[in-house]
Amino acid sequence: MKSAKSERWIRVGVILGSKHIPAWQHSALQQIIDSDCAEIALVLVAEPNGRTGTDSKASEFLYRWFLQYEARKPRISPDAFALKDATTLLSNVSQITLSQTYRSEPIDNKTRFLNDLRGKNIDVLVSLADGQLAEGLMSMCPDGFWHFQHDYQDLNRNNHASAGFWEFITRKPCITSRLVVRQDNSKQAESAYLTCSRLDYLSHCRSRNEHFWKIAAIVPRVLRKLYNDGSQSFADAVQHKTSNEIRDVIQPTVRLSNAKVLLPLIGYFGWCFRQNLLRKVYTEKWHLMFGLHQDLHDLTNFHTLAPPKDKFWADPFIVRANGVFYLFIEEAELKTGVGYISVIEMDKCGNVKWPRVIIKRPYHLSYPFIFEFENHLYMIPESAENKTIEVYKCLEFPFKWEFDRHLMENVSAYDATLIEDGGVWWMFATVAELEGASSMDELCLFFADSPLSRNWTPHPMNPIVSDVRNARPAGALYRDGGKLYRPSQNSAHRYGYGLNINRVMELSKSAYREEITEEFKPDWDRSVKALHTYNRCGELTMIDAIRRSKKS
Repeated sequence: MKSAKSERWIRVGVILGSKHIPAWQHSALQQIIDSDCAEIALVLVAEPNGRTGTDSKASEFLYRWFLQYEARKPRISPDAFALKDATTLLSNVSQITLSQTYRSEPIDNKTRFLNDLRGKNIDVLVSLADGQLAEGLMSMCPDGFWHFQHDYQDLNRNNHASAGFWEFITRKPCITSRLVVRQDNSKQAESAYLTCSRLDYLSHCRSRNEHFWKIAAIVPRVLRKLYNDGSQSFADAVQHKTSNEIRDVIQPTVRLSNAKVLLPLIGYFGWCFRQNLLRKVYTEKWHLMFGLHQDLHDLTNFHTLAPPKDKFWADPFIVRANGVFYLFIEEAELKTGVGYISVIEMDKCGNVKWPRVIIKRPYHLSYPFIFEFENHLYMIPESAENKTIEVYKCLEFPFKWEFDRHLMENVSAYDATLIEDGGVWWMFATVAELEGASSMDELCLFFADSPLSRNWTPHPMNPIVSDVRNARPAGALYRDGGKLYRPSQNSAHRYGYGLNINRVMELSKSAYREEITEEFKPDWDRSVKALHTYNRCGELTMIDAIRRSKKS
C-alpha cells in the first residue's frame, strides 16, 4: 500500500482501448499504482474505431493467416497479450469514455469535454490504446502526451499487436520502439525512451512477447525520472536525447496488405526451409579460440580449442599464475545445456590440459567472472536460473572454491561484471525486470564500497543501456592508455552474434555514458556463426565462437 498522499505525486491520466487489456498493459498500470511517485488519477476508455469490414479482412488475409499459423505453436507463458480485466485494478479511479465519434463531434462539444479533462489537473496523459491520437488531447497536460511508437508500424492499423511483424518476416536485426512525448498537435514527437529487442526468427509471438514485457516497465521508469528531475529538467533531457540519438528512425510501412506481405512471407518460409536443411546436415556449438601475441584484429590467425562431441565450451576468463594461463570456462553437456564451471591449464605455447570441473550446482552456471580483493581471488558465475548473484572464494588455486555469499537475491541478473574505479566498486549486469522479458536487452549498473557488499545501490539512470545490440556484458572491463573499455554482446541477429568494444566516457554515481569504438562480427570464417566473450591477459587473448560443422 502507498503511504499518505504526497502533493508531489505525478497525476497520470491513462488512455485504454477497453477494460479488458493485454497483460503487459495491466502490469504497467500495476507498477504505477504501486509506485511512490505517481498515481493514476483518470482513465479514458477510447472506444475502438478499427477496420473490421470484409474488405479489410480480405486485404490483410496473409497477415491474419500468419498470426493463426503462429498461434498453433507451443503456448508462451507468461503471455504479454493475454487479456486481463482491469476493472478491479482501476475501481477507485475516475473514468471517462471517449466515444468513437469524437473526431466528428461539433467543436463546442470537444471544448467542453477538454475543459472537463483539464479540471482533473492531470500532469501526464499516457496512451496505451491502439489507434490514432485523439485531437486536442495532446496539449491538455503540462508534462505532455506520451505514447509508444514502433518502427515499421502499419499506418492504417497502428496497433501494438502488429509491432515487430514486418521486422520478423523480413529478418531485420531487431525490433525498435520509443516512448514519445508530444506537447501539442503540431510539435514533433520527442523520444523519452528508446529500446531495441532481439528477434527470435523461429517465433514472431515469442519475439513480440519478450519485447512487450520489457515495454511494460518503461512508463513507470520514465515517470520516476520525471518525478526525480522535475518538469523543466525532464523536458530538457528529452529534447537533448532526441537531438542526439545516433540510430536512424525507420519509417513505418504503409500497410500490412497482401501485396506488401506476399514476397517477404515467401522469403521467410524459404529461409525456414533452408535452416531446417542445414540443421539436418550441420551441427553448431560453442568453441574456445585464442591468440598468443594477437588481438581481436587478427582473428583469422586464432587457434581453436574444440570441446568433446557431447559438450560445449564458452565464456573464457583468464588468470595467470607461475607462468601458466588458467582458463575458467562454462562447460555443458549438449543434451542438457546445464552449465557448470571448469578450468583449463594452458602453457605459454598454447598447449592445454583437459578441463577439470570446479563448481557444479543443480542449476545453470556460466560466465565465471573472477576478481581479486584483499589478496583473495573470488568468482561470480552467472546464476540467474537461481535468481541470485553468487560469490565463490578460492581456497586452493585453481581447483578448490567454496560458496561465500549472495550479493543479490530474487533478481534475474545475467553476466555480472565488476570493476573498481575512483574508490567505488561498480557492477554491470543485464537484468530482466519482469518475468517474460529478455535477458539480453537491458544493462543495469550498481555501486558499493566493497565488491562483497550485500547492499548495492542501483544507478539512477538504470537501465543504462536498453538495446540488444550493445547491452549484455561480454567480458571483463579493461583499461588501455588510461581509458576504460567495456566489451559487450551484439545479439541482434542471434544470441551472441557479435562483440562490441565500448569506451566508457562517463562513470559516476549520477551519470553513465559510453560509445562504441569497435564492432566485431563473425565474418572472418564461414564456419564461425557467432562470438560473444572477449578477455585478455598478457599476451593471451581469448574469445568463444559458435562453429558450424558437418554431422558425423
